Amino acid sequence: MSDTSADAADTIWSRLAAIGLVGTLLLLPFEVGWVLDSVAGTAAAYNRVVIVTPFDFMLLLLVIGAIPGLVERIRTHLTLGVITASVLLAGAALAFVFHPSERGVMVLLRLVALLVLVVEMVSLTREQFRTRVAIPLMATASLQTLLGFAQMIKGSPLGLSGWGEQPELRAFGDAVGASGTTLSPYILAGLGVLAATVGLATLPQDRRRPWWLAGIGLSFAALSITYSRASLVGVVVIFAALLIGSLRSRPDLRAPLAVMLLALVLPALVFNDGWVTRAEDSATTDVDDFATFRITHIEQSLTVIAAHPVVGAGPGLYSYTLERDHDPEIDDAVHVVPLLVAAEDGLPIGSVFTLLLVVLALRALRTSPEAVAVVAGFGTFLLFDKFAYLHPNGMVMLAVWLATIDRLTTPQKTDQPLPADIRQ
Repeated sequence: MSDTSADAADTIWSRLAAIGLVGTLLLLPFEVGWVLDSVAGTAAAYNRVVIVTPFDFMLLLLVIGAIPGLVERIRTHLTLGVITASVLLAGAALAFVFHPSERGVMVLLRLVALLVLVVEMVSLTREQFRTRVAIPLMATASLQTLLGFAQMIKGSPLGLSGWGEQPELRAFGDAVGASGTTLSPYILAGLGVLAATVGLATLPQDRRRPWWLAGIGLSFAALSITYSRASLVGVVVIFAALLIGSLRSRPDLRAPLAVMLLALVLPALVFNDGWVTRAEDSATTDVDDFATFRITHIEQSLTVIAAHPVVGAGPGLYSYTLERDHDPEIDDAVHVVPLLVAAEDGLPIGSVFTLLLVVLALRALRTSPEAVAVVAGFGTFLLFDKFAYLHPNGMVMLAVWLATIDRLTTPQKTDQPLPADIRQ
């Protein structure tokens, strides 16, 4: 093959990967799909089903386009995020050998895609990451926020069930929480904070800056209408990191800090009924009720881990095993991702995964306020929710989160587009 033919082939594969990456992110919050199979049990939705979603077709394009040179890129960009994705894939593969299932096949395929996503995103140049990741992510999150505002104003769904909108909005007392076309308000909150912090991490200093700030603000505003108390933990850390940075040596952080503060506070004041209800619930319930039964979830997960300590219950089989063997109070998956990984893939893999998350967080603390914001924003949902690993779109969000942290915390090398600071 001539050099010209080789270059043309490389361009075709690269374009295919680029289209797949952008398409995946744009379609991410449209939670419709085709159920191919399900395991026995009463647990809802993603706990039991084998499902294909519209963004999976884009994800397949990405994987196909990324195949040429993938092994070499993994060797070149063996970052903590790539290692974390590899650990998750290896752990699930080992557990699958002992506990094979149709859901296990789906989980393995999605973990392969997660690894490819991370490798692809850390391999991008600075501007490629902006155009292929930050822009589509902020665009789709901003659209979902606008749909959420429309739902709040109407007080009911908008008639977008064909795009994934739920037939009923989640009630918080007399108020309802917005979810756009996602499965729940909490997924919209996770998408919003991820998009906003990725936007913050890539904020340019040129004429695009005002538009970028608008995308950050509109994405972040999703938190104000989803009534997620867990997300507030990350919000506090984000604001603290940006405030301390802006007071020390980073005056450029003042504008995004102001935008994010206004985007959170102003809509929350307008649609305050849900926050009042959540505050009243917090003051009048016991600890488990306050934590939405997360303590019960944790206790049940520890039971599953104790019963399957080495290789877990099998990828995708947490709720099935819980219902089959342990007569649970709640049949839903545990809302702590490291515990979910430990229960499905074994305690050794869960422990390594947890350790890698701690190292990622510590590296972010030593890097920049933006890195801290990225870790704290979506990282909160790894500690207080399940969708970052259990849901198909949650795994993609996890990949974006890992890749963004990598790009912010990996020292720049002369032959690699992995800057320590991707803001410029």
